Amino acid sequence: MATRGQGSLVHALDYLPLLAFALFFYAIPICYVLASINVQELAGLLNDPYVLKLIWNTILQAVASTIPSIVLAIPVAYFFANYAFRGSKIVRNLLLTPFFVPAFAVTEGMIIMLGERGLVNQFLELILGTRQPVSDVLYSVTAVVMTHVIYYLPLAMLILEQGFSSVDQDQLDAAHVSGADWLTTLRVVYLSHLVPFLAASAILVFAFSFITYSTPILIGGKFTTLEVEIYSTRTRSVSSSLAIIQLAMTLAISVLVMAFRERTYKSSLGSARPLSREEGQSHTLGRRALLVYCILVAVIELMPVYLVLVQSVSQSAVVLFPTSISLEGFSALFAQEFGFGVGFIDVLLTSLSIAFVASLCSVLLSILIAWRGLQSKRARESTGLLLSLPLSISRSSLALGMMLSYGFGMLQLYGSWILFILGDIALIVPLIFRVIEASWLRIGSEVREAASTFGASDLYRLFRIELPLIAPAVASSFMLAFSSSISEFTFANFFSTLNLMTLPISVATLLDLRKFGPAAALNAVIILIVVAAEVTSPAVSQEALRVM
Repeated sequence: MATRGQGSLVHALDYLPLLAFALFFYAIPICYVLASINVQELAGLLNDPYVLKLIWNTILQAVASTIPSIVLAIPVAYFFANYAFRGSKIVRNLLLTPFFVPAFAVTEGMIIMLGERGLVNQFLELILGTRQPVSDVLYSVTAVVMTHVIYYLPLAMLILEQGFSSVDQDQLDAAHVSGADWLTTLRVVYLSHLVPFLAASAILVFAFSFITYSTPILIGGKFTTLEVEIYSTRTRSVSSSLAIIQLAMTLAISVLVMAFRERTYKSSLGSARPLSREEGQSHTLGRRALLVYCILVAVIELMPVYLVLVQSVSQSAVVLFPTSISLEGFSALFAQEFGFGVGFIDVLLTSLSIAFVASLCSVLLSILIAWRGLQSKRARESTGLLLSLPLSISRSSLALGMMLSYGFGMLQLYGSWILFILGDIALIVPLIFRVIEASWLRIGSEVREAASTFGASDLYRLFRIELPLIAPAVASSFMLAFSSSISEFTFANFFSTLNLMTLPISVATLLDLRKFGPAAALNAVIILIVVAAEVTSPAVSQEALRVM
């Protein structure tokens, strides 16, 4: 009986780091939100026409963002899953770039592109021969949806590429031998296999669009969503009631994301013989058309980021190419005051310090959770499933809960950089845990068995065997965490004060003041930091997307 009790205690310890993380970073903040709601007010909100319109707006823009993202991503995913050619890796990495660049940087690129004298209007005026702006979609739901499509298409592409790549080559060969036409092959072989991947990519893009914050708040104009409204009412009790509504909806979405993630993961492992890529240059008309399509999509995807970078070194407004090179935008940053005596250097050092500490803590916590979670199959499966839930949870609601619990509640951290770090850790750990876990699982079981045979303890095996083997993934995860922290917008907007803010909030301040030159320069700084972090770990960055 004592042995059984000791075994139960050991198994319980496998879950302790995960439960401690979930309790501190999620359960306590959400409980504070629950404790601050007014039941009558909550019941009234469910019948309030304005709140119902907010819910409808949130769902509408998420659906409108999801459908074109998936449709446009399908040909690209099929192309990269089937064909390999010289330069294909470059085109593929370029397509993934917008997803790793901060959303607010893409948003400013859309402002430059869709503005009255932006690239789109300049092109339309040239075609139609008019001197008046033709397109007026900026600061509307249309601009929000267009930005989301550019931002989330790479995510959909990567999931769908995984689906196409895991199609059973034997089934395709059998279809060709039996003389099946392309429509029959598509219906019988591809669609039957791709449905889970299509559903997974659609649900994930919908989830991320549903909890969007920076895009509607920066270019939504009068259009708003639940996430934005929670921030707008954060000083009133109604904010907690809105947060509970949003949390309930995003929790349901998270369960769907979790279910389909497991299904697609198992589907990708179940292929008898993975699809073989055809090497060499594209010779057929169909392949050439797909290549042209992929290049065109890559150009459109990169255009907002390109415009921001070019605007940062241009003296005047950019159409497509700078008319004159100038560093005036960067010079203006040093003269800009973002708060009470807060200058550019203060903001930069604050952001870098927060990102470093948050990344270090997130990596250590992820290692601890993964180490204990991998001690048994049941613990590993439970840990992976539970850490899938936070991926699509409402960030505004969680930020409100942290502000109530740790900002003004038990720890009194509002106005402290520690609160920023706690928010970043809550968002980063569920992401990089998957990268570290995936690397850890590649260590063969024979390695652990051999170490145990020679009497190595769990701690000895951890520090002398397992950590050295996963060190590259740990280092890359740190850089991925660093880039995520440096570009985090939602929590920063909730926690910023006039004497403490980060780089993303400074960008938003400049955009509000219509100082697009300095804003582009500051965005360029952030983009360079993020890209430098991602370049050091491109494979892990893609794996992070893949295991979401």
